[in-house]
Amino acid sequence: MSAITLVNEVPLSTAPQAEFRVSDGAGEIARIAVPAGGEARVPTHQDRAEHVTPVQTDLPWSFYGIVQGITTQAVKTSNPNGVIRLKETSDGGFELSEEGAARA
Repeated sequence: MSAITLVNEVPLSTAPQAEFRVSDGAGEIARIAVPAGGEARVPTHQDRAEHVTPVQTDLPWSFYGIVQGITTQAVKTSNPNGVIRLKETSDGGFELSEEGAARA
């Protein structure tokens, strides 16, 4: 099954979890809490054996993160197997990245 993976690389000592927000261009469709060092998957293709409602990736999906009340910049992807990573920056902020993603 195809899925966009959300990875929280922020250490537990900084924040116990981060929230990822997902938008389809028309509006926010999901708020997903991911624990420090953890990951979550957003299905982008429905396997007939599973009863999961997938997102469609014909248009870019936008993601941003919130850690300790700090909102990251957004990234966009239409890659149905993309990986969105949240990291702590050297200046104490946070950023999202995805290979080939365009800044929102």
